[in-house]
Order: sequence, then C-alpha cells, then structure tokens
Amino acid sequence: MNILNKLCENYKQLKNVNRYTALKYCYQYHKVKINIYFDAYDDQIPTMCLIMHYNKEYYLKTISLQNIHSQYLAELPKSILPRLLDANGRLFEFYKSIESCILQNKYKIINCKEDVDFLNYSKNIKKQRHRDLRYIHFLRRGNMTNKTFYKARDGINIPEEYLSKIRDSGYTIVCTDDIKKRTTLKVAMQKITK
Repeated sequence: MNILNKLCENYKQLKNVNRYTALKYCYQYHKVKINIYFDAYDDQIPTMCLIMHYNKEYYLKTISLQNIHSQYLAELPKSILPRLLDANGRLFEFYKSIESCILQNKYKIINCKEDVDFLNYSKNIKKQRHRDLRYIHFLRRGNMTNKTFYKARDGINIPEEYLSKIRDSGYTIVCTDDIKKRTTLKVAMQKITK
C-alpha cells in the first residue's frame, strides 16, 4: 500500500473533521523531534507537512505526496541538517523513517489549534525567513507567475489542470500559512466557475 492511500484511509475513518483536524505521527530521528501532520480537509489536495524541532530551532516543510523520497528541504537549519543526512550525505534514510512511521499506523487525532508542537511552530515562524505557505487562501484577479504556478503545484500539490484553469481565467492563487484562513480548492474555484 502506498503512503498516500494509507494516510487517506486513516483520515477517512475520522468523525466530525474540520479544517483543524489532522493525523499526527511523532518520532525522534537522531535527536530531532519529527512531527508529521496529515489532513484531507480538502479531499482534492490532501496535505502532509513535517515540523522538525531540535534545540530551539523549528522547521516546517509541506511534503509532496507524489514522491516522498525526492523532497528538497529548503533552508533547513544548520543544526538539524547533519542529523538527517545518512553516511552518503543524502536524506534517503530519513525519508524511509517517515514512511516506516506512517506504515506502523501509530498516529494521534489532533486539533491543530490545540496541538503544542503546531502552536510552538506557529509562534516561532515569525523569526524564520523561510515560510511554507501550504494552504489555499483565495483567488484574486491577476497574472499568475510561473513561480506561483510551480510553487502551488509542487508545494501545495494542486494539480496542473486546476492551476492552468485558474491562470487561463485571469486569476492567481493566494496562499497562506495560517490554518484559520484556509479554504478548499473547490470553494476557491467557485470564483471562476460563476
């Protein structure tokens, strides 16, 4: 069973989900605390993100569910990176550990508004240069740049056909890292399908 199917299967079993409901998988990897959050609040674009914590440094990265093993972790703090690299200087073993954690099925059902790790990351994000805008906020009139197109495709996992439709309709996508402001792709697309 692939990871995306496993995550979606577990999420579909939940009752009373809302924009804050997530599955949380936690483990330590070479003394780095790894928190994996998954939600399918937007069933068209399920979201998986990692929050890593070591000493006083936090890092968040939205993970593409198409190929977990080929992620680039931009601006990973220097105190965390060496702890994740294998003997060959690669992240392969780290990504295998993520997959293993998920397949072991040891998750908690959490509300992101109450999860200590999620809240601590949110407090610390203001101190970081790298912000991962992982939720759709709204569509607005304007030219969608190639950078926005590819960031939405690769970072938020929005399929190209939707992004092309948005761009061809004279709109661009506005993203946010604030879970309270998130919307679904279906709701956002209503703006151009009226």
